[in-house]
Amino acid sequence: MDFKWKKIMEAVGPAAALAFAAWLLQHMLEQRYCAARARYRDLVDALGMSTEGKRREVIREEIDMCHRRAMIMLHATRIGMAAAILLLLSLIISALDTALKADWLKILGAPGIMFGLVLALPAALFVVLENVLRKKPG
Repeated sequence: MDFKWKKIMEAVGPAAALAFAAWLLQHMLEQRYCAARARYRDLVDALGMSTEGKRREVIREEIDMCHRRAMIMLHATRIGMAAAILLLLSLIISALDTALKADWLKILGAPGIMFGLVLALPAALFVVLENVLRKKPG
């Protein structure tokens, strides 16, 4: 087996860029999820300590909204993780294909890249939805 690092790096480079972008997306999704979840927990704690009346109703409404936001971001995070895993696996398969020159690896790697990119789109759309809910007055 004759390893040519230049060929491996050329084959892996574009896939590595996609995997890095997926990692950045995943990091952002996790931050948004953690922030929504923390806000939800703070409001639940505030509800337990709040007095009766209008303030309690307002906190309940905020809890419902924050719970929806947290669940949206949880779904986005899960979908983003699947996209990142597929893109990382495609990166590994690309390196193996270059090193081993096995045609069946191409058949395995191409769908991983396509599905990884396709999954990144709904994850991003969930972020847009969460952002709309966050900005919604009331």
